[in-house]
Amino acid sequence: MTKNVVKKNLVLSQPQLTIDHTFMVPTDTISEICSVFVNKVYFSEHNRNDLMSISDSGLQRDVKLELDPSEFTHLEAALNYVKHPADPPLKDPVQMKDVTQIGGNPGIFALRGYYLGAGGLGSSLPIVRYVGLRPKSYSDFEIERRTEDPSLYEVLRKVFREDSCASIK
Repeated sequence: MTKNVVKKNLVLSQPQLTIDHTFMVPTDTISEICSVFVNKVYFSEHNRNDLMSISDSGLQRDVKLELDPSEFTHLEAALNYVKHPADPPLKDPVQMKDVTQIGGNPGIFALRGYYLGAGGLGSSLPIVRYVGLRPKSYSDFEIERRTEDPSLYEVLRKVFREDSCASIK
């Protein structure tokens, strides 16, 4: 007689979970926002040069800003400005839809692993849980899912358990 043994795997990787915000923004509005960021001095001189180029000529190519640690403190203010551009107001106010989703390779891996192994005890795939850093923005994201997408909310509670993560600002 053989016993049914459930095998579990532990996968460790870089402990990074991010909440990514994507905005659909008209090109001229992107230029205007970049101009505001330059004037508010949210970013280093090097990054302000890239932002000024976008402000002057529009977004001609993908631009990846390499942030210095001193710039991290301004990210929330920059995000809030994009969500609610009030000071200074945009010339032509537009409704910018914020599409928020899980990012960071380990965060995406944990969700993918959960869904692949969700076949139940008969599945040979591992049950995946995320272990790592859990930013405050994740908690806000999870709370919003409670009403916006209850089934995803239940999955998030299983995969990104508070007791196996370290909360960070």
